[in-house]
Amino acid sequence: MAVAALRDNYVWMLRRGETAVAVDPGEDAPVRHWLERHALRLTGIAVTHHHADHTGGVDGLAPLLAPGGFVATSGGARFAGDRLARAGETLRFPGGVSLEVLAVPGHTRDHLAYRTDDGHLFPGDTLFRLGCGRLFEGTPAEMVESLARLRALDPGTAVHPAHEYTAANLAFALDLEPMNDALLRLREEVLALCRRGLPTLPVPLGEERALNPFLRLEDPAIRRVVRARAGLEMPDPVAIFATLRSWKDRFVAQVEGPRAPPRGGPT
Repeated sequence: MAVAALRDNYVWMLRRGETAVAVDPGEDAPVRHWLERHALRLTGIAVTHHHADHTGGVDGLAPLLAPGGFVATSGGARFAGDRLARAGETLRFPGGVSLEVLAVPGHTRDHLAYRTDDGHLFPGDTLFRLGCGRLFEGTPAEMVESLARLRALDPGTAVHPAHEYTAANLAFALDLEPMNDALLRLREEVLALCRRGLPTLPVPLGEERALNPFLRLEDPAIRRVVRARAGLEMPDPVAIFATLRSWKDRFVAQVEGPRAPPRGGPT
């Protein structure tokens, strides 16, 4: 369940019975409203990285935590009563939510992703639908390794990114491959959702592996685009990624319709 926050963030709510865990609460009011409406107790908060649009609601929500509940952080943000999450461990929150912790540095050095035992992935700002996060602290090599780690998960995994960036990322993907039939078909679907103010997420990882240019660094089609536009042979996936990321950083998309559901509205 997604709760819209800020301009284009999602707070993902993992519900088990009468309890819920919040992933990346950028603000607390929409989450409080959602908990009250569904009469649920908050038993945990999981933070993927330290940026304010992912942590801004933690202090306001922490007093709501049920006994035994806790805030799991990557170490880049510290809150009263929190717990440092470590890659490879499984966090077990009261009420039954369990999250496997994955290290995915690149967007930030401390970035984590969380995965449930029933196939849901919360990658924060590492992986978006048809895109990936900017490199604020990490290196291209770190991000390539992190994306490869996520790409290797089961293709049926449901990916829940932390932002509604799909329309803008799709515009960039089509700029790279304007004749890609799968992307052209997806554009109509995405635009229809955006016009209605509906989320474009989650998305199956298998679809991302087929369409996301940042997960296709070995794909001959992507290599041909990089070779043609950069004028260089780039057999190294890291060099290909760095080139794509630099282009995306400068790309300005003309996006039709709202980028996210109405502010604070649950979906």
